[in-house]
Amino acid sequence: MTTIRLLPYAEKLAPANPLGLVRPPLYHQMRTYRALTDHPLVVNSYDTGTGKTVAGLLGLLNPALRSANCLFIAPTNELIRQHVGDIREFVAQHGLDYHVLHVDAQTLRALRPSHERERVGERMVRLFSNPRAFGWEGRKPTIVVTNPDIFYYALYVSAYNVHDRRNLLEQFLTRFDYVVVDEFHYYTAKQLANFLFFFVIAQEWGYFDQGRRVCLLSATPEEPVRDYLVRVFPQAEEIAWIGPANEPEESADYETTPTLAPLTLEVREGTLDEFAADARQRDRLAGLLEGGQDGALISNALWRINRARAALRGPRFDGQVRRLTGAETVESRREAPLAPLLLATPTVDIGYNFTKPGKARQPLDFIVFDARTRDEFLQRLGRAGRVLGREQTDAPSQAVALVDADALAALRSLDGQTVPRAELRRAVQQALPPRNDLFAYVRSYAILEAFRPIYELKRTMRPDLEAWVERLFAGVREVFAPDSRRWYYGSLCGHMRRHAHAARIVRKEDWAELPAFVDDFLNWLRPMEAGPEEWERLEQAVRTDPRVREQLVAPWLKAQCALTEALFNFRDSFQGPTAAVYDPHHLLSDGDVTLYDALHVAANFEADYFDDGHTFCRTCGVKVGQAEVYCRLRAHREPRLYVGLEYRETRLPREVWERLYTRRPVALTGLRLLAQMPGGGPATLHPTIRQSIETQHVACLIVPDADVGRLLYLARDRNLFPRSLRVTFAQDGTSHEYKAMIGTASFVVHAELEGYFWFKQKQEGNAPIIL
Repeated sequence: MTTIRLLPYAEKLAPANPLGLVRPPLYHQMRTYRALTDHPLVVNSYDTGTGKTVAGLLGLLNPALRSANCLFIAPTNELIRQHVGDIREFVAQHGLDYHVLHVDAQTLRALRPSHERERVGERMVRLFSNPRAFGWEGRKPTIVVTNPDIFYYALYVSAYNVHDRRNLLEQFLTRFDYVVVDEFHYYTAKQLANFLFFFVIAQEWGYFDQGRRVCLLSATPEEPVRDYLVRVFPQAEEIAWIGPANEPEESADYETTPTLAPLTLEVREGTLDEFAADARQRDRLAGLLEGGQDGALISNALWRINRARAALRGPRFDGQVRRLTGAETVESRREAPLAPLLLATPTVDIGYNFTKPGKARQPLDFIVFDARTRDEFLQRLGRAGRVLGREQTDAPSQAVALVDADALAALRSLDGQTVPRAELRRAVQQALPPRNDLFAYVRSYAILEAFRPIYELKRTMRPDLEAWVERLFAGVREVFAPDSRRWYYGSLCGHMRRHAHAARIVRKEDWAELPAFVDDFLNWLRPMEAGPEEWERLEQAVRTDPRVREQLVAPWLKAQCALTEALFNFRDSFQGPTAAVYDPHHLLSDGDVTLYDALHVAANFEADYFDDGHTFCRTCGVKVGQAEVYCRLRAHREPRLYVGLEYRETRLPREVWERLYTRRPVALTGLRLLAQMPGGGPATLHPTIRQSIETQHVACLIVPDADVGRLLYLARDRNLFPRSLRVTFAQDGTSHEYKAMIGTASFVVHAELEGYFWFKQKQEGNAPIIL
């Protein structure tokens, strides 16, 4: 164990309060406010807990943005709900005349449709353009608070629908003159590319010259992210970097105000469930609660949170503990933060402010968290001891950080020392890896992803405007992959046309059109390395026999279409079955009934399964929505199961199958789920779960044995989880187990490993054909 004492931290106050704010503004808040006057992009990278959200909202008071429509994007729905309340309070406090609209999937579903077949995009357009239709009075500018999913839908998905392309896409491109992106460092490479695409469009179409402003609230951006932003805004005066490291010298003697209380940090090796299972640590937590202190336990893994909750039972914890996780209902998540001890997944990891009404000191007196990356470590540590605007600012806080052995060893040099937060931050940045550092996706698949809406825009414009659309693509390529010779406007237009043609054939099952794709199919088959005579026979059969084409080319074309659609899926393209769970012992959540991921349930709980929803509801005495699986939880499963996949290959021998299906993203159908014990032995899965994805096309990146080490190294300490894939080869009755990335992660990982795979194979043509 390493013990580090952290000094209290204070932020500089602004030397003046020209806006007449009720609470004197912080210096960085006013720096942000002023920078928005004449900088298209402002990046505020001050520490967590120092009022960055207010810094972004002050832009609404800037004369350059007076009455501007605002788009405010946050990464989690829990944070969005909190921001909606904060923004409404800010608007009321400063006498601003705005509609504040909370827009996520749940709120859109709750809005009354104008007609029976109203599309989601159509409903969003009505909401933005006519809020009075939904009960808001008067025509006012709007502040739309939403998540990256809605942003992606408006910018990418709506482009594929002719009606939404004319309405929703235009709304997002033209309506919002002020855009705030909260916790910008949190987003993945795929999400980062979405924002960059939006910025490029605004830059190319002159919106920044017309006064549009973007404010990014972030931890210190990684160097590649800075490089991307500089490519969008190449002139030095276009970006204002607002951070502690570049404060002007004249601010050195400004008055300060406390923001973080003194804190004692313990760094231990371990995980949250192990910590809670230790009787000494449980006694310690109970003592803190009995002393009137409030705290939180935070982990990446829901199963660890639930194991910790199971350990924290008994008289000393009764009525003291609540959970804030994705398995909880909206109502439960609203009530949970009031409990003395909160157990949470990353729902509260990013930007979330705990509220403890009537409390004079910091909301959280102690925190226990596990962390694999430096972002997680610093974000979670920053939840404790936050005293900005509090009456009492000197009450000490406690924190326990649970890390791996390497990180603990790297931080041991600080043991017993009292240090400022900046010194700890530097040490943590050296000791732990970053959360998001896989940017190869941006210079590869993200270009394909961005080209699709560009192509759809091209189709709606006059031929004489095509050069203008081509310049837009050139701008995207210059930002995403400036040195690449791989991406060309004409060739990508051809890819999009062929994909549309292929999708039409698959949708209509018009197999008479398959000859148009025979060359692509044969090109895809070339890695099988067939001999000249065998290849000639195969090619002749495919080109001349319609039955052979329907047997071989048709399923391949279906898979290629599914693979392309998986790329254009913002959330993970692999979605397992949903379980309706009756949970009388509150093992999964604090509610009796929950809808949740059936694979998580199968891996972590012993349960009784029901054949249908009617039997489930009658037996358990509950009502529940539609699900694929119905079960009643009995206990935590010991040990946990690993859920993998199995596949039966009926035609090809292993050697040929590996040449065709490994080292590049593919879409497989006929997959079944299987469960394994930690030692590798088989375990039973309910048939409904086992067969739940059998008819889906699932995007996979399958890695042969020789490359598994490279895959596992890449996945370490990142949110990448390879699954086992057992393939049975019917030709000889053998089976082999591979490692595979599933869903959207297959593209992210392939982008990182593509050069390595090419080097290993010594040949080109191993990238997937995007049709």
